[in-house]
This record gives sequence, C-alpha cells and structure tokens, in this order.
Amino acid sequence: MRNLSDWTVRSAVGKAGECLKAAGIEGSRNEAEILMVHILDWPRHKVFLEGTHVLSTEETTRYFEVVDRRAQFEPMAYILGSQEFYGRDFSVTPATLIPRPDTETLIDVALKRAQFPAKGGVLADLGTGTGCILLTLLSELKARSTSGRFSGVGIDISEAALKVAAGNAAALGIADMADFIQGDWFAGVPVLEDGYDCIVSNPPYITTDEMTGLMPDVRDFEPTGALHGGPDGLAPYRILTTQAATYLRPGGLLAVEIGFEQAKAVSAMFVQNHYQSVEVMKDLAGNDRVVSGFCPKN
Repeated sequence: MRNLSDWTVRSAVGKAGECLKAAGIEGSRNEAEILMVHILDWPRHKVFLEGTHVLSTEETTRYFEVVDRRAQFEPMAYILGSQEFYGRDFSVTPATLIPRPDTETLIDVALKRAQFPAKGGVLADLGTGTGCILLTLLSELKARSTSGRFSGVGIDISEAALKVAAGNAAALGIADMADFIQGDWFAGVPVLEDGYDCIVSNPPYITTDEMTGLMPDVRDFEPTGALHGGPDGLAPYRILTTQAATYLRPGGLLAVEIGFEQAKAVSAMFVQNHYQSVEVMKDLAGNDRVVSGFCPKN
C-alpha cells in the first residue's frame, strides 16, 4: 500500500472500493464513499467536490481500518454507530439488532389500529433493543396529539441494549416518556391497574435451520438472542399471545412483527387466545410482516 501521507480522498475511496468489491460487498464504491464521509465528518457532496484533498496520516489509518472492518462483513450500521428508522437516527451497537425498514410496518399498524383515550395512553415494547419501535411510537404520538400524554416501557433481557435505548430516548428528547427495564419478556413488565393500550414486539423469529443460512453480516455480528426464535421460530409468539392479555386493557392492541412465512401460524395463535379483529399487514415489498389484534373486552 502507498505511504500513509500520500492519499487523497479520491484515491483512497477508489482503493477502498476495489477492496470491498474484492471482498464481495455489494455497492462497494457507494459504501467506500459513506465510510469516507464518516471518517471526515463531511457532507456527502464534499467527497465529490474535494477529491484532491490530501488525507492526514491519522485519517488514512482510520479510514482503511473501517474499510477492513466492512470487508470482514461487519454491518455498516455498527461501524457508523447509527441507523435511520422512520425518519430518525438511532444509535446502535453490537448489543442491539439493527433497525430495518420492514419493521416500520409495525409502527404504521400500531398508529393506525391502537385506540388511545383522549387523555393519552401507555405502551409496552418487548425485546426493545435500540428502543426504535417504542421511541418512534412515542415521538409520533406526541407530535400528533394536542393534549394527550403518552408514556411507555421498553423491556429487554440485555442490560447493554437497555443502555443504548435509554441513550436514544435522551437524544430524541423524550427520556421523560420512556422507562427501560431489564427482563425476560413479561417478567419485567409492570402491571398497570388500567392496563396497557398497546403492546408491540419485534421478537426473534428465525428458525434453527434458517440461522445457518443467514448472510454473514447478520449471522456473525448481530446478537443471536435477537434473531433465533427456537426450532420453528415461533417460541416468542406463544409467550406473547398467551400472556399479553394479562397486561393489556380490554380493547388494547397487540401487534407483532413476523417472518414472511409465519402469518398463518401466528394469526392462529391470536385467534386461539381470543383476540378480536385479527389482521395481517404486508410490508412495502408485499410480504406478510405484522399480525395484530385487540384484547377481548370480556
């Protein structure tokens, strides 16, 4: 490799693109540019306009270090430290699942179907990870309501993930609206006298057989506990559909993300547990993505 003091933005990006392409990274040139933006903290267009800018030795070293990490298939979100979700940036670490566009369907369903009193409402998010689902819902409800007060609780078994979620709440300016509690599914959920208006979850749903076939950037880097849903991928749904009614108010909404082949099985669990108006919502790619239903009103 050339001398560390002999790289311009353009030459470094070109070399990085070649390295990433050789490693099998799709969109290698684009990712090389994104990594340069990250290292220099520049606007994207400046990488094009100032391609002859000479990098310092430190900048060159740091740049090719992150390029090497990406060439080893470490997810871009972990390298950058953040991921956009529903128009907001969320901090991510290897302790958390990376937010994905498919999960935005869960936000749309909860906002459309959950029925909140005029005074506001309370939500719970099980397996909260980055907190992106709970915090997005609270932010959207706050923006859309003129008088209602909303709050929520995020539950996760990982203490490290909860720290990330709390940091995201603070960054969004809604730390006073969300509490984060360590617990295993409903074991950590506080019981409310009036019940929760909405419970949401993006649980692990990858089957044991499917785990081995995941892309390396998912299989080797994202937390297994946030991916693996047991031999048939349905274990978390059995917990969610059998226990949520204890915490929801009558008429409260349970909404869960699913794998695209799980709609029939998960919908059946909702029906078996007497949820009403059970619906399946597709994501933008046309795949079944969210099952939701209302807690029985007795």
